[in-house]
Amino acid sequence: MKLLSPRSASRNRHPLKPPLTRVDYDLKVDAEVATGEARLTIDVIKNGWVRVAIPAGLMIRAAQLDGKPVSLAGKEAGANYVLLSHNGRTLLTLSIVAPVSSTAGTEILRLPAGSSALCRATLTLPRRGPNVDMDVHVTGGLVLEKSETADQSRWVAHGRGAEPLTFAWKRKVDDQRTTQPLRLRGSLFQLIGLGEDTTQFNAEVRIEVLQGLAREVRLRLPEQLTVNLVSGAAVADWETAPQELIVTFVEPVQQSTRFSISGELRLGKEKSLFR
Repeated sequence: MKLLSPRSASRNRHPLKPPLTRVDYDLKVDAEVATGEARLTIDVIKNGWVRVAIPAGLMIRAAQLDGKPVSLAGKEAGANYVLLSHNGRTLLTLSIVAPVSSTAGTEILRLPAGSSALCRATLTLPRRGPNVDMDVHVTGGLVLEKSETADQSRWVAHGRGAEPLTFAWKRKVDDQRTTQPLRLRGSLFQLIGLGEDTTQFNAEVRIEVLQGLAREVRLRLPEQLTVNLVSGAAVADWETAPQELIVTFVEPVQQSTRFSISGELRLGKEKSLFR
């Protein structure tokens, strides 16, 4: 007979929590629900009973442990769990149903957080026609794969298991701004530092797009100004032509942006440097 210390007895009375290595979802959306599987990879490295908590919020229709049917052991803190008694790697496969909500034309599927280190979700969406595309955004992870056929689109996202993974999608609407003529307005703030030989010139340009898309802007330069640098988060490239500065953006500007100009100036009688 072996006597157990109070600490050892406590460990035997309360099953150990095993490391949940990863969770893989494979779901297909049909109307207001998503159906499919959740596969939980569990690595048990200690002897004794262990309790595996199922991510809360999933409606479970059936469960299999390494290909054999298994019953869940009830709920703890609002979540189902299953008990394991052997060490090594185990695959728990759940047949699940997850609700899909809709808000202002956007459909949302939220996969709950768990205790795993990794989470991978494959979501298949039906297409309402060959020319109808879906605009999908993922919160809590990154989209790494995308494929489309005539009747469905497939998205694969990777996330952190300890955080919820949310898919939000809606029908992609053609952006009419690309065909509209460009209308914009801008403002210019100038700072000039006088010197004996050269005059330092610095300016901040703000652009606000009222209609269409701005892929580049052109500014009129006085003859006395030499531009040395154009910088800004949206600036891709810039070049100067006779009495003109051409600034190209990384992406077409839809709303507003700003950038800075640095150069040298021989100050004359010009009252306005740009127009």
